Amino acid sequence: MSNITLIAPDNPSERPAWLSETGHINELVFAEKFIEKHNLVRFGSLICGRNGVAHEIDLKAAILSALKAGGITSNIAATVDKLHRAVQLCCQRYNPRTFSNFIPVKNGSLLYAPGEDPAYSTRAKEEFFFPCLHRFPVRYLSPDEYKEPVLFKQFMSDLFTEDDEITVLEYLAYCLVPYTNAQRMLVIRGSGGEGKSVLGTVMHAIMGGACKNGSLEKVEENRFARADLEDALLMIDDDMSLSALKSSQNLKTLITADAPLDLEKKGEQSYQAQVSCRFLGFTNGSLSALHDRSEGFYRRQIFINCKPRPKDRVDDPNLANKLLREKDAIFTFLYKEMLPLVPLNNYRFIIGDQTNTDMKEARLAEDSTLAFLQSDGYIRFKEGAATPSTALYNAYCRFCEDNLLRPLAAQSFVSEVKTHGDKYKFFPSNHVKNALGKEVRGFSNIELCSKFD
Repeated sequence: MSNITLIAPDNPSERPAWLSETGHINELVFAEKFIEKHNLVRFGSLICGRNGVAHEIDLKAAILSALKAGGITSNIAATVDKLHRAVQLCCQRYNPRTFSNFIPVKNGSLLYAPGEDPAYSTRAKEEFFFPCLHRFPVRYLSPDEYKEPVLFKQFMSDLFTEDDEITVLEYLAYCLVPYTNAQRMLVIRGSGGEGKSVLGTVMHAIMGGACKNGSLEKVEENRFARADLEDALLMIDDDMSLSALKSSQNLKTLITADAPLDLEKKGEQSYQAQVSCRFLGFTNGSLSALHDRSEGFYRRQIFINCKPRPKDRVDDPNLANKLLREKDAIFTFLYKEMLPLVPLNNYRFIIGDQTNTDMKEARLAEDSTLAFLQSDGYIRFKEGAATPSTALYNAYCRFCEDNLLRPLAAQSFVSEVKTHGDKYKFFPSNHVKNALGKEVRGFSNIELCSKFD
């Protein structure tokens, strides 16, 4: 759907102010009049109107309509391109977060005051119908109009445990506002057939163009992918790859982005822009990276496991369509009931004990070094002890063999062990005595259990 409304001239017979008697177009006057009529501003590299981002094809269609109304019939393609560039140059620039305290919806804009005890609106204010990066295609329902989204609540209850349901609802509400303060992404995991992907369909219906489908792999590996998320509040990976990411830098940067990022579009000079995109992934496995097992990588993730699919359940092929009939009520519920919890909890989501345990186990399954350090029967931490790196690696390889894990290369293992020194109170040393009495590299305060001595 176009975010630019084609506005007919008040009196088609009158010559426009931007057109001279000789048929010359004053580009500056045209751009100023066009911007004023359509109420356009510029956020970063994006031209936006009252209904969100005005895409190039929509802007050019509106410019063509204005030219036709002015009687311009020759050299149309080149003239449209030239005037489009003039409009881009003349648009007043704003930081995307200039209006971040408001949530634009179909019937106005809603107040959002993060970090405070928020005085939330009881109605959408029509007077705040200003230009925005995205306007959600839903109506905020007044108390007289609002009815609980019964089907949606039942769907969530069937899909998640009580604790996990609160976590997911909080995260969905968090995605409605352009803030990355929580610095987390959500991964919903199931064996298949639970209906978890329907949640993505619901969020697309609520958020419109602010919600995009994509691939976490592409975000990480394609240097142009970050620019695609400039106008997005949420990116959904509906079927996450089970293979490990080759790197994690881009993903970690986007999840925690608070300052403008360097973005690049194909064939254009890179530029700085604010990105406030959150990530929601659906998978049958887990998210891992080939070369990043750091605390920072796992800390940015929330893993939620779906309830197992009941064997006697009869699937409803129209479930998504039925839920979409409640989209206004779902949005109103997320805004009024769940969104206030996010800043009041200092952007820390309520996570149940079982989910915390599941996330720790998921990390141990992907991080053989950490699993080795937490294991029994291979090593112990003892003040004054010392173990050569070679002996420690041999114990680690035996641990991996016993647990059917693929061991890291020796140098990678040593590098990984060093990252856990502060937590377990050990440190690397170049003066550890080996079995032959030679000084070699190793770790102080780690001792092998007797069977590895």
